[in-house]
Amino acid sequence: MESASARRVFAAAREAGVFVMDALWTGFTPTNLALRERIARG
Repeated sequence: MESASARRVFAAAREAGVFVMDALWTGFTPTNLALRERIARG
């Protein structure tokens, strides 16, 4: 997505009062989940 499109998306979200997020959320990838588990275990 080019910056002009991103600005339109964020402006529309702001106007609608909703949260917008990139479709790729790395927080749920297996590597990050494993890392979170290891951190939680200490």
